[in-house]
Amino acid sequence: MNREKKLTKPVASFIVLTNIIFLPLFLLVGAISMLGFPTWIFDVMFCISSWSSTFAFAVLFKKIYPGQSFLQFVKDKFKDKLKISVLLIVSVIQTFIFLMILFVVSKNSEVDSIFTVSSWGMWHLPIWFTTGFVGIDLIKYIIFFMISIISIKIVMTAFYNLNQNLIIPIIIHQFFNFFIGIINGNLIDLIMYNAIFYLVVVVVLIVVNPKKALYGTK
Repeated sequence: MNREKKLTKPVASFIVLTNIIFLPLFLLVGAISMLGFPTWIFDVMFCISSWSSTFAFAVLFKKIYPGQSFLQFVKDKFKDKLKISVLLIVSVIQTFIFLMILFVVSKNSEVDSIFTVSSWGMWHLPIWFTTGFVGIDLIKYIIFFMISIISIKIVMTAFYNLNQNLIIPIIIHQFFNFFIGIINGNLIDLIMYNAIFYLVVVVVLIVVNPKKALYGTK
């Protein structure tokens, strides 16, 4: 029986394969938009393209974890019982951030235009150079976007380590997408507010380090 050879550089392989999968999907999304297909087809393909990293992980799984079952690996990530306290803290933090952003945006917007129905609710990974921003606006967008993403990843890591159930980071990610997607405002401003508030949360988490969730030996 042939055993799968373990990758010596799994991270590099993962990044390369993710981009190999993503590029044709991205071009397909562009073609769908240019050819005038229905919006729902564009939205579906856009979401599928955002799953490129998941597809890459599935393809490389046997080489990253030789001898392990992919399905069992996924099941193990959900086996720990969810802690209501962790769920409540996550919900309260993200709802508070959403309300703070809503309050700030409402100061500069008409009340009846604060919320919007948008395909952004399924948005997974903004593509910097398709936003239409150029020059300083593009630079600001990239900086705030990176701060937001790094901050939300640290938040995910902390609360996942407190519960060891993949449902926790999924909920955090979905709240992040959903809340930013239903506010109608300037994209750069929304990303900036998210970057600021999530960065504050990260600083608090790093200082408090609840149950050594981020660093130190438990």
